[in-house]
Amino acid sequence: MREVTKKTRGYDKVSNVLSFPLSKTSGEILICRTAAKPFSIGYLFIHGLFHLKGLKHGARMELEEQRILKQFGLRMHEQNRNRN
Repeated sequence: MREVTKKTRGYDKVSNVLSFPLSKTSGEILICRTAAKPFSIGYLFIHGLFHLKGLKHGARMELEEQRILKQFGLRMHEQNRNRN
């Protein structure tokens, strides 16, 4: 994921999610599980979808993400689970 981020965004870091539009109605979302923590995969997928729709980081995007997360019973962050 570091190489993809560097090549497409110009940053030498590992991104947790990247979105690439392929056409008006399709795109690709890449999620790096190791960089995703503490975010839930569901949240990162929704985040990527909003980027495919053209939204940028900000208050509007956050409100829309929260609305969808609530609608599907998802959380932004993984829940800590004790596995004793």
